[in-house]
Amino acid sequence: WGPDMLQEPPRIGNQWTDDPYLQSILRRHIPKSPATEIARDLDHFGQRVATDVLEMCDDACMNEPQLQAYDAWGKRVDKIITSKGWRALHDVSAQEGLVATAYERTHKEFSRLHWAAKAYLFAGSSALYNCPLAMTDGAAQVLEQSNDQWLKETAFRNLTTRDVQKFWTSGQWMTERAGGSDVSAGTETYSEPIPEGSHPWATHRLYGVKWFSSATECDMTLTLARDSGDGTDSSQSKGKLSMFFVQMRSPDGSLNGIEILRMKNKLGTRQLPTAELKLNGAYARKVGATGTGIKQITTMVNVTRLWNSIAAIGSMRRVLAIARDFAAKRYAFGQMIAQQPLHVEVLASMETELKACSQLVFEVARLMGRVECKVATDVDRALLRILTPITKLYTAKQGLAVVIEGMEAIGGQAYIEDSGIPSIIRDSHVLPIWEGTTNVQSLDLLRSITTQPSSLSLLLSNLLLRAQTSSSANLSNSFKQTLNEVVGEVIEASRVIEALRTVNKSRQWSEATARMFAFLLARFVCVCYVRSISKKQLFQNFLELRARHFWPNTPPGADWKVIWRLFGVD
Repeated sequence: WGPDMLQEPPRIGNQWTDDPYLQSILRRHIPKSPATEIARDLDHFGQRVATDVLEMCDDACMNEPQLQAYDAWGKRVDKIITSKGWRALHDVSAQEGLVATAYERTHKEFSRLHWAAKAYLFAGSSALYNCPLAMTDGAAQVLEQSNDQWLKETAFRNLTTRDVQKFWTSGQWMTERAGGSDVSAGTETYSEPIPEGSHPWATHRLYGVKWFSSATECDMTLTLARDSGDGTDSSQSKGKLSMFFVQMRSPDGSLNGIEILRMKNKLGTRQLPTAELKLNGAYARKVGATGTGIKQITTMVNVTRLWNSIAAIGSMRRVLAIARDFAAKRYAFGQMIAQQPLHVEVLASMETELKACSQLVFEVARLMGRVECKVATDVDRALLRILTPITKLYTAKQGLAVVIEGMEAIGGQAYIEDSGIPSIIRDSHVLPIWEGTTNVQSLDLLRSITTQPSSLSLLLSNLLLRAQTSSSANLSNSFKQTLNEVVGEVIEASRVIEALRTVNKSRQWSEATARMFAFLLARFVCVCYVRSISKKQLFQNFLELRARHFWPNTPPGADWKVIWRLFGVD
């Protein structure tokens, strides 16, 4: 090193060929013939996300969207100006089938796994374009299940096409001024029916304010509004929440009764256009039966929660890739930092979390594919129901922790804005909030195991089978002991939650334990899934070394036996 030497910056390579763990997950779940075809597609896309797609991402991140409210002559235009890179990501999304892959079902129930791997590769280079894609996928899921043939032949077809000129993205306008996840109580937007045949496709007009609408430059949205009465049975339908399809613009290019009040000034995700909107009689078409809006949201949210989880592991993977390459180039204290044991341990710790979270995500994708192709068993459906909130809450929290650790592993250079790392960290802060906070997910998990008590026992049986039968002969005594201890904790915790439902103030006390229980269960799922796929002795040893740090053996304040006695449950 001389006075003029500069630090060589880190680079990323083909994100498919550089990720043998992702390859091993797909080999485990997908038969050889489709797996070979899928691998070719992922190899091609893995190179793109490290080259031309990454350039589009950089351009979108450097050129944030702007709102042009008026033209030069004072006419209200409400035009959102996006970057060249952002628009190019739209075209890539269509060409590469980042939504279409899951609905073409070329590989039947394995198509959703193919899609998940592709979305994972895309996440780190997406500039948050995976947000509109998530809502597009959720909308497509709802419309595919609709009995409305017009919606299927227009909206659904455009949401799932690979044709760049025809490809639509969708919004998901649920949040209003009251904010939060309680859309049932917080929705003030209302609908007015219009005479049948008075509009080419609309059935209603909508009035209200949508306080937070991401991907505001989208082509359409699905949104909630209260019925003001359908003209035939208004007393029964009035006030009920229904779902509506809205096209953003009229055929002449003008906004469809929509006024863009302002762009949101956010901590992160600044490359993603997010605005506050006023609906001034926007033409809309009711989706499904009156009063089924919340039920249909659930269908959308299950899809977008999986996208959120993929975004989390994608961010983890990208920061880890940069940190590893940097470690191979950074010389300090007499040697490359990739050769320094403590630094290696930090990177290994990050990779362990990534591998654990990846197992969760791809298991949910596998189950979703089986449900979509109608080959799912009752066990599959029960597991999907319980694993979806677990996966969302855990990957979001761990994703944020890992990317922050990655910044520290790289050091001061990663604190510099144009390194790209600060943007990843800012964007990752939204992951525990989007599609339901950690508390919302924990309570959803609690609902799933109280309304369907067999789901937890099915999950535990499935996990133990995976952890014990894949390579049980090689399980060390220390790992068996740790595994058994955690099984005992999970069973004890579930018994407490069930018991608390039967005592005074049971709802309050059981809800108070929901978050601790969710993380305990999430970590147990991770350990069993990682254990079931791991074949290398080195990784087994490392996992066992870290096992007691992988979850708190007894979380602070969560001694379940003490809690049981405290609440008077014998």
